[in-house]
Amino acid sequence: MLSINQVVYSITGYQFNDIARVFEHLDISEQDWPYRQAEAEIEALICAKLQTQHKQKTPMFEVVSGIPFSGKSSFIQSKKGDFLGYLLISFDALMKELSYYQNLLQVDSELAFHKCELVARVLGYELLQRALEMKCNIVFEHSSTPKQHLELYKVIVNQYGYELRIHYIQCSSQLAKQRAERQNSLRDGGRYTPIKYIDERFNALQNMMIRYKKHFVVNEVEQSEFAPR
Repeated sequence: MLSINQVVYSITGYQFNDIARVFEHLDISEQDWPYRQAEAEIEALICAKLQTQHKQKTPMFEVVSGIPFSGKSSFIQSKKGDFLGYLLISFDALMKELSYYQNLLQVDSELAFHKCELVARVLGYELLQRALEMKCNIVFEHSSTPKQHLELYKVIVNQYGYELRIHYIQCSSQLAKQRAERQNSLRDGGRYTPIKYIDERFNALQNMMIRYKKHFVVNEVEQSEFAPR
């Protein structure tokens, strides 16, 4: 079985200590976001997320999966009592906390997304790895469409001793697109999500769920069970 570092590298193509290469790939200049400043900001963000977490005897890992605009964040909000004290790992939420993202957002939400999505992913997987070492309870908001996530979740169960459950938000691509047309410019303070992701992830997720169900408990969540924004 692969290590967590190997799995993460297979997903992003970068390790956390390669963040300078990420900046180079994204053409983020020293003038726009000084590397040392960014490095310190990212490290501080990770530490802040972990400082209130504690080791659990039987750690839980709750995956909230679904296509864009399916209502993943709303589902988590509706279950905040069940997830009380859990560490929430959401790459979109982490992206919103980056100062460079917020600066770009004032000018162009699409540019902000494309410049910061990969940074948030590398940051998010590093936060995930450190949280797993702590054995704290985790809610992981992620589409779970990358094929490498099957191996990732196996590692979390077999190497870290977590009990893992997947909450699969049921949503048609048509409904998601309708929401995207209404909400993309307004959602989460103007956060942009490419509409093309809807079909891409819908098809990928259909295939991945067949594989996930062979290994993990999958709870299929209907839209009527919560109130998507």
